[in-house]
Amino acid sequence: MEFRGKTALVTGGTGHIGRAVVKRLLQAGLSVAWTYHSNQVVADEMVAMGDPGKVMAIRTGENNLADARRIVKQVKDAWETVDYLINSIGVTCDRTFVRMEEEDWQTVMKLNLDVPFAFAKAVIFDQLKSQMGTIVNISSVAGLTGSAGQANYSAAKAGLIGLTKSLAREAGRFGVRVNAVAPGYISSSMTDQMPEKYKQAALAMIPLQRFGSSDEVAAAVAFLLSEESRYIQGQVLVVDGGMVAY
Repeated sequence: MEFRGKTALVTGGTGHIGRAVVKRLLQAGLSVAWTYHSNQVVADEMVAMGDPGKVMAIRTGENNLADARRIVKQVKDAWETVDYLINSIGVTCDRTFVRMEEEDWQTVMKLNLDVPFAFAKAVIFDQLKSQMGTIVNISSVAGLTGSAGQANYSAAKAGLIGLTKSLAREAGRFGVRVNAVAPGYISSSMTDQMPEKYKQAALAMIPLQRFGSSDEVAAAVAFLLSEESRYIQGQVLVVDGGMVAY
């Protein structure tokens, strides 16, 4: 794949999908920074994936706009630009709606929607000014269809799709592209621990009859960042084995 830019920032880089995205972009020759909240061990291990001077792990603070601007400035001080932003940060706090507390709602909305807004806000002016840059937001099929027990998560991921499409309309005339990836069931420690009956029920909804891999999500992200997708704008690339069909 051909990449016009040279630098990338991945939020939530120590998460299952975030790690795969970081690895994929490093393999493509980009300089990659990523954020993490508390998983210092994994963040340090990830530094070894890239060449010195081309990797950067940055711990988040308050997860607000000021924090996002601090992190973006740190990347720019080192590499001058943030050409690509991948918002992979996210969290779940699953409960039926009648049992969901206000804190459950606010925590999930903040990390899945407010933080991506903050980082997009922190990079967008420079991208518009230079008429170069690409943002990919990691949403979810839950944001397309809703998911029982995940009203907070589904609402946040749907909101992220709305943010993606609105920003794509505003930024497109400046040459900045904004798209989203919506994964379905992706193999992880969480899916490994699913009771067998729930796992089989999930597989029954997937035409390809398997869960996806984080590497397959990362490949979709890399495609949307690359020049091969230069005429794709404001779209949601669903990576779910056919579970959601339109």
